[in-house]
Amino acid sequence: ASANGGLFLSGKFDQLPHAKPFSALASAFNEYCDKMSKRGKSSHLQVVASKLRIALGREALHLVKVIPNLSIILGEQPVEEDLNQECVYAQTRLQYLLCQFVCVISSFSGAPVILFLDDLQWADEASISAITQLLLVSGSLDAKRQFFFLGCSREEGMLDHPFGNMLSAIRHFGVHTTIVKLSCMDKEMTNRMVSELLCLSPRLTRTLSDIIFHKTKGNPLFFSQLVISLSRDGLIRLSLSRRRWEWDEEKIQSRKLPDDVAAFLTSSLERLPEEVQRALSTLSFFGASSNKILIEALETKFGDALIGPLEIALAEGVLDKINGSYCFSHDRLQEAAYNMIQPEDRCFFHFKYGVALVPLSIELQDDNILFIVASQINRGGPEAVEDIDQAVLIANLNLTAGHKAMEMSDFSSAYSFFDNGISFLRKNHWKDYYDLSLRLFEVASKCALALGDIIGLKLLSEQIFTFSNSSEAKLNAMYNTVSALAYAFQIPLSVKSCMVALAELGEELPDSYSESDTKFYIEQTKIMLKGFATDASLIEYKKMEDPSKMMVMKFYASLELSFQITKVEAQPIVTMKMVQLSIARGMSPMSPIGFTYFGQLLARLGNIHEGCRYVKIGRKLLDRLGSKEVAGEVIATGTQILCFVEPVQATLENHVHGHETAMKAGDTHGAFLNSLLYIPTLFWSGAKLSVCREQYALAHRLMEKRNDTTMLAHMGELGENLSLLAGSNDVLDNQAAQDLRETNPHLSYTLCFQRMYIRFMFREYEDTKALAEKYFDFNLRNWVLLYIHTAHTFYGGLVACWVYRQSKDPKWADRAREAKIVMKNWADCNEHNFQSKLCLMEAEEAFCENDIDKAENFYEMAISSARKHRFINEEALAHELAGYFFLEAEKKDTAVKHLLQAHEKYHNWGAVAKSNSLFEFVQCVLGTSISLDARASPFRGGAGTQGNPLNGDNPDKPMRTTNAATGAGSSGNRAMGSQTNGSPSDASAATSKPPASLASGEDGDGVRIESIASLRKGVEPSKSIESVAESSPNSFPAVPSAQPHQQPAHPNPAQPMPNSTTQAFRQFITEKYGGKASNPATPSSPSWQQPPQPMLDPMMQAFRQFAGARFGGQAGAMPPLFQAQQQQPMPFTLGRLSNSQQDANATPVVATAMGNELKTSESPQLSSQQPDNVEKNTRKRMSKSS
Repeated sequence: ASANGGLFLSGKFDQLPHAKPFSALASAFNEYCDKMSKRGKSSHLQVVASKLRIALGREALHLVKVIPNLSIILGEQPVEEDLNQECVYAQTRLQYLLCQFVCVISSFSGAPVILFLDDLQWADEASISAITQLLLVSGSLDAKRQFFFLGCSREEGMLDHPFGNMLSAIRHFGVHTTIVKLSCMDKEMTNRMVSELLCLSPRLTRTLSDIIFHKTKGNPLFFSQLVISLSRDGLIRLSLSRRRWEWDEEKIQSRKLPDDVAAFLTSSLERLPEEVQRALSTLSFFGASSNKILIEALETKFGDALIGPLEIALAEGVLDKINGSYCFSHDRLQEAAYNMIQPEDRCFFHFKYGVALVPLSIELQDDNILFIVASQINRGGPEAVEDIDQAVLIANLNLTAGHKAMEMSDFSSAYSFFDNGISFLRKNHWKDYYDLSLRLFEVASKCALALGDIIGLKLLSEQIFTFSNSSEAKLNAMYNTVSALAYAFQIPLSVKSCMVALAELGEELPDSYSESDTKFYIEQTKIMLKGFATDASLIEYKKMEDPSKMMVMKFYASLELSFQITKVEAQPIVTMKMVQLSIARGMSPMSPIGFTYFGQLLARLGNIHEGCRYVKIGRKLLDRLGSKEVAGEVIATGTQILCFVEPVQATLENHVHGHETAMKAGDTHGAFLNSLLYIPTLFWSGAKLSVCREQYALAHRLMEKRNDTTMLAHMGELGENLSLLAGSNDVLDNQAAQDLRETNPHLSYTLCFQRMYIRFMFREYEDTKALAEKYFDFNLRNWVLLYIHTAHTFYGGLVACWVYRQSKDPKWADRAREAKIVMKNWADCNEHNFQSKLCLMEAEEAFCENDIDKAENFYEMAISSARKHRFINEEALAHELAGYFFLEAEKKDTAVKHLLQAHEKYHNWGAVAKSNSLFEFVQCVLGTSISLDARASPFRGGAGTQGNPLNGDNPDKPMRTTNAATGAGSSGNRAMGSQTNGSPSDASAATSKPPASLASGEDGDGVRIESIASLRKGVEPSKSIESVAESSPNSFPAVPSAQPHQQPAHPNPAQPMPNSTTQAFRQFITEKYGGKASNPATPSSPSWQQPPQPMLDPMMQAFRQFAGARFGGQAGAMPPLFQAQQQQPMPFTLGRLSNSQQDANATPVVATAMGNELKTSESPQLSSQQPDNVEKNTRKRMSKSS
């Protein structure tokens, strides 16, 4: 890899870790930075430095603490004011920065970045977690950024080790792994080794190698040590006369060796001089290696010779000397030297060596030496302490080491140091050493919070509550407890603890609020804000200095999101109190949250422009105050409000920035909140479904890894709908998230809407109506306004219009009218995002009122506006609904034109299943003379049709997609009789007239289509496209999909009654292809072996040419793909979209990590399933979602 320009980085874990946190990872990346810095000011180095500064931002200083040589590349980093401010998610922040670092350095190498870590059985949990994140992120790297991880560990004890758990976790998330088991050498391999070692032919070394294999059983370490031992003892020697190696087989055969390699190594060390053994034992207490400075300090302190004996061991091959450090040549040798000391004496020596090195750590002020000294003393334990002064000194030493570890974002090591420091305190320490005790317990509780140790946090906080004299310390402990409960999703307990803390601070929140109270607080807040002449004066207002009030703001900020779930009516009051307190006492780091939610509240009440003004003020306060811990939440919420005044496609990048900012601060909750809002906003903005699904999969994987059930519950149903529209089977969901969606009322509300939406899209009338009843019955009053909720208003209004046309129930007309009024208010503020929606709602309302001219005008306006503002999803929907309208108005040619345009737009959007089902309906329209009465309209799902007896009355049962394009909600497996201009139907129709349940109001001259499946009678499933086309020349050409599929046939191909459009098209096909209405370019291979066909095959081109000539305009041409993708925001990967993904005409490329290579695959534009399979899979999937 190195020869091909790749990067090979290596590190090693230690059995007795005393070095700084993340030592193995840090040493590997530190070595890379050292090599890069030695290249001088090359252009390559400058480019890497520039990219790293952009990727790491101001947070680079935290990574420099772990990788010191990185500062040489980046240059001197400015020290920020809040550097020592503890970050709850500091470890997550460091993992994110490491991932960014790897992404940048891998982008400048043609070959992968290869990271090799040895002795993983001794890896700490923090390092394992960082490695896991690197591997998960590697799956999202593009082809130019490849990462390969190679680890080595012992087999024993790995099942319960964090590394074993890591392997299981990354496999679950699709990361390819390969386990290579290194077994012992066999006889042949042993002979080859001996042959190459002695430079003799294998024939001559056979007898010697058999003896060595018998004694070592092929163990490589045993083999090497035995050969060294035999050479040292002269049993293998160089013969000058024979000019070759020779050996004494009898003496070697008779030599007795221990059965265990460890015993053999111990016996080998015992052969060394006694002073060498003592020196090796001393060295072994410091792990696999130790700096010469430490050994010299111990030699000076105790007066024992150490350096000289170690040089002898070096000559014997027991040790190596690397960069001034003595290293055991193998970790087994270190273990053997350590085991030469009796277990009961080891603690004494650890403590003795640690205390002896304390002056050196104070003198050099070296963090590495500080960690080594503290770790040595802690291994000795409190029992070795001689007096109280020594105990206090050691407790302070652990306090200092813990703070250093926290600065390096290793809260695990810091927690261990603080815990050991507490253990060295003596009885009555709160009385005798109050300050030291309080500091240790405070920082230990912060580490417990960061690590999610709620039990440990509770015990530490109880000590602070009991013995602390400081109200500030008690409040900090209370805030840590509140935060821990919130992170553990114990929201009610978190709110309760928060209310208790606020009460102690003199802030009372009543149990309930009325709407009049809320309006009073709003007016009161507006009056206070009038004291600021300009926005700039408000942004530059003084900073808050009162610690108690700053703590109040913290508690209020934690209540903002919690109250949206548990106490909706009180959430605006908390917002107003934050704004008022900021005006009265100054701006705190939490003030941006207050102003952002205040802007959201004003927008919710209808004053959108004023709301956006305060959202922008909150964002500027964020930059001024440097409130990193709340940046993700502020950006996520504020962006959703800005969508009401700015083009939604232009605001999406804000969510990407919010995600990156939150991750750099270690705030996974804020990052996931941006993901949660970004993906549905991306979906409703008309982005390609392939891009939406890719971003959904990435976000889902990260949330599942963090076990964020709440976020997963919010996202799950959207992912289901994305797959259903695209005709895919890959649905990602979490059982705990599913359970939460069913029990939480707010999640149930969202779930109901998503299910109503997908059934509306597939025209399942009965299920749509039932879900709409349930949806409108929800009475969840809240003060939250998000752009993603505008889809609720839009599709709720469209569903209400559809149901009204069937039921004539005036309540549905009222619901549609109310939704239109809300949409009009939004459209007045932002024509770009809402004009097409409003026009379509106006068109549907005119359709309900039978105002043909008005409806026709508004449909055209909706289509034009959606196209102009790049909402391809709404353009497709407007064409589809216009097609149904013109069918009802008996303008069949115009209807077909719109339906075909809808089919094409859905296809370009990526909704393959929807596109295919709509095309099937178009075939029915062109192939049959249809009567559209009020009760059995195929596109409205006539109210007179009966539902499937298995699930017709329960929308929470599987979705029926037998007539997916128009969705009558009826079963497709019943016999259907029909007449065409008085001609009897085919014999397979089972009866010559409709069933009694459908006979009422039937037009005797028409055909009532019950489902697409009913049109397939007489077509055997095994028939190919060609055979169906030949047997039924009146059938319409099917849309090409990723695999050829069966062609729906006319219900009575023997006696069809084609309309004028169908006849004209058939005549056109006959003239062009000689009378065969099938694809003349069809290959001779079986249909299931044919490769995916492009969209414009000859048959489709023929139809488009015909349609263009028939209907005029652009109906016969393939329109350009969705141009909005040229401005598509970056995905939630640590890299960016590839050029092909940014190109609107390019197929999105999905990259996945496969070992040391990245495999790319193009996202299919058409479903790879046959229509029947699409229907079955869609029905099955909707059953699961229900």
